[in-house]
Amino acid sequence: MRISEVSPETKPSGLNLLDLQTSLLSEIEASIQEIESISPSDLTSSNTLLPEFSSKLRKLLSRLNSALPLPENQKLQAWKLSYRLWNASVDLTNSRPVVAGKFSGQELRPKSDEEQAKLRQIATDILVLAGNPSGIPSPTIKAASFCYKTGLIWHDLKRYDLAASCFERVADLAGKLVSGEFSGDEEQELLFDLQIARSATAWDSSQKPLALTFIARAQNLLSQNPNPRSGGHYKLANQFFKFGKSLLSNENKTSGSRGSEPLKLLSDGLDLCEKGISLCSTREALEIEALKSLRSKCLKFMAAVHLQREEYESVMKCVRVVYDKADSGVAYMALKGWLGLGEREKAERELIKALENRWWSNELVAEAVSEVVYGGGGEVVHGEEVATRLCMTVADRMGAGAMVRVVERLCTVGRGETVGTVAGEERVVAVFAGKGREKERTAMHAVLWNCAAEYFRAKNYRKSSEIFDKCMLYIAYDMESRVLRAKCLRALCLCHLALCLYDQADEYISEAQKFKIYLQKQDQAQAISQVQSMPQCPDFDPEFLTLAAHEATACQAIPVAIASLSSLLSLYSPETSLSSPENPLNSPEKLHTLPEVAVIRNLITLHLKNSSTENPREILLLLRRANTRMNQIGLERFFGKGSLGSRELKWFAGISWNSGMKAGKEREYKETAEFLEVGVAFYVALEDGDERESKTMVCKCLIIGAAAAITREKIGGDKLHESDIKKVASLLERAGKLLPSMSQSLGPDFFFLYTFNSYELHGHLNDPKSQTQILKTFISSPICNPNHLLHLGLNACDGPRPNIEAATLSLDSCLNSLLSCASPDYHKVALVFRKLAGIAGYEDGALGVYEKARQVIVGLKEGEYPSEEAKWLAIMAWNKAGPHLRFGRNGVGERWMRLGLQIAMLVKGMEGYVGEMNKWVEQMERAKVEDQREERESRL
Repeated sequence: MRISEVSPETKPSGLNLLDLQTSLLSEIEASIQEIESISPSDLTSSNTLLPEFSSKLRKLLSRLNSALPLPENQKLQAWKLSYRLWNASVDLTNSRPVVAGKFSGQELRPKSDEEQAKLRQIATDILVLAGNPSGIPSPTIKAASFCYKTGLIWHDLKRYDLAASCFERVADLAGKLVSGEFSGDEEQELLFDLQIARSATAWDSSQKPLALTFIARAQNLLSQNPNPRSGGHYKLANQFFKFGKSLLSNENKTSGSRGSEPLKLLSDGLDLCEKGISLCSTREALEIEALKSLRSKCLKFMAAVHLQREEYESVMKCVRVVYDKADSGVAYMALKGWLGLGEREKAERELIKALENRWWSNELVAEAVSEVVYGGGGEVVHGEEVATRLCMTVADRMGAGAMVRVVERLCTVGRGETVGTVAGEERVVAVFAGKGREKERTAMHAVLWNCAAEYFRAKNYRKSSEIFDKCMLYIAYDMESRVLRAKCLRALCLCHLALCLYDQADEYISEAQKFKIYLQKQDQAQAISQVQSMPQCPDFDPEFLTLAAHEATACQAIPVAIASLSSLLSLYSPETSLSSPENPLNSPEKLHTLPEVAVIRNLITLHLKNSSTENPREILLLLRRANTRMNQIGLERFFGKGSLGSRELKWFAGISWNSGMKAGKEREYKETAEFLEVGVAFYVALEDGDERESKTMVCKCLIIGAAAAITREKIGGDKLHESDIKKVASLLERAGKLLPSMSQSLGPDFFFLYTFNSYELHGHLNDPKSQTQILKTFISSPICNPNHLLHLGLNACDGPRPNIEAATLSLDSCLNSLLSCASPDYHKVALVFRKLAGIAGYEDGALGVYEKARQVIVGLKEGEYPSEEAKWLAIMAWNKAGPHLRFGRNGVGERWMRLGLQIAMLVKGMEGYVGEMNKWVEQMERAKVEDQREERESRL
């Protein structure tokens, strides 16, 4: 029974009151004496002993509540009893084994059972009930300390509701003190530990926004009083580290975002470690060692997240600090970081160190060598000298098997010069010499032969002959190898013959000279006419058109170059059979002159090269032709195989995207949708090559294509027909299926654009259930932000077609996101609370809205939460009790009254309201007691 539950008529007064107080305190003391006499064996033999004492003490304490206020001497006696009860509970706890541990920045406590925790709770309640007796220094601080320790025990027992209640009481006690009473180090440390404990309790009870709010308050307290001896920096940094690890673990299970929020938490923890180390003296070696160990953990986790996000400069900042403890993982992150920053020489040193320690497999070594020598998928950045030096190290440290993998990788990226130089190096050849190396020599010969054959088929006879020549170095001089040697000699003969075709070269020169004259005279019409007449010549070769395009491009005659390549492209027409006599490309040799995809690519490049000749419709037709041919003859046959074909396909996809974006900026929304439609086809084809960015770009094209159609209707006034609406819905449906896997690569603006347009489309279709589902999908994505959520919530609440369910969902998520910030924008928080309260009305969920608002306001400094909004919350909560009381729902009405009173007590300027509210609450309590008394009498 609480104090307010006792009617003033039933309270004793005068001498009777003093006698009752003395009697109750004596009974409490007797119970405490019995508890002090309990031994561990007594607890083992009886499981009901402590529950009986807890129940008895709780009843006595309830009766003592009705006998307040206590005189000064009895206040002091109550304090002594509280301390005796606390110490007795501590003795019972200490009788169990205590687990020893290293320095952790926190007090090590044995696990207490729930009954002993109840005793400590009662001891704390006695202190609070007794108030502030004279003669005891800082009584409020001591009571707050007891409440705090009790809350920690409840937290250990996973009773987070009771722990939060204790911590809130500490916050209330601290708020009643003047600032000077909390100026000491111990008092400031208590406030600091309180915020950390509240954050841990909120986090463990799945209230992340509140947890981040409390830990931000602890950070502010630490910045005001950075005492290194208290271990505050370690406590706070360790809490940030735990939160970061917890979020990373959850994101790995749910395929969340790419570590943005965990990275921020880990970064905050790292900063605190650094500050703590700088403030500690050399005599505090244990604290410094603990902080350094925690710093290393934070840095390794941060480096891994940065590497995943391709933030290479940040990777190196983390790696540099922990490099003295380098292992294979740190070395790999260092290598990738230097490569990402373009520091190839430093990356080379990391690679050499890894080779010397033999940390990596042959496959990983080959990949690393390729990345160090070539940048961005095959562009030479270091040249043959570095490639040779690295290959020497691989050969010396890793052996012939690793060398084969490295050369094979170099061949894959299409670098004949480097392959020829490395394969011909004497030290490399020596590694493959001798007995026992037959398998590696055969493998090396096969790799070089295949590389040379690829160049031969591409008519690059110079590179082909060079590599065929090096291929012979890996053939043994014996009878069994004569066949291989003969093949190499024949291949070299063909290469040299191809380089000496003088008659055909003469034809090229003669035809080019006539064409050159027209180009020099700027007679583009005559030049185009000659280009168009070339295919009718009896000795025509498609190389003539290729050469004409090169010459025209060199002379800046773009229309002539376009005409040349257009004539060449017409020879690939699908209407003409490849085996027909009229097709000049019917021989296999001439078919390899220039791939069709290269002709289309160069035509698009020429259209884009000069803005005066750029024609978006022509570019769109060429892109559509490429898409059609890809579907007709197959992906690899049209674009090519391996990395070369992948680069071609990525180029076409990128042009489609860029052209669509340019058309959108020029408000040509129809062309935007058409370009992006072709782009989707190319990016989907890229998925077959396991391209990491392809799905992201497919999703972007689908979203912007749908947005273009909707925007065209809004701005251009072109009303969408039913078929257009179905097409837009199909685009958004495809994008929605891809979005769950795009959280690591797709920016928040695209998620918002998808969500907003989907919401508007389904609102147009009068489908509120789908609107709500769309918002749920957006909220579950890890990259949505409170501004987007607030925009969606206000639109759903105040828009032309209100959707209350969707508005509530969006505003709730916006509130959680705002509160999770280190420095929440409480004006936006107040706006959200006001909207949520308006939506909830008198429903059951309205009480939860106001209760959550009260939890946020507790512990805030004056002025942080808008005072007018806080007053509005208090008055509205109080007023909501009226309808419930009028209709006989007294329990619900009382809860609203108490909630309004609790909020009003937190708001400065509402002291007058608080007094009146207290009177009404007491009157309600008296009425309840009277009703209970009458009910008992009626039963008798």
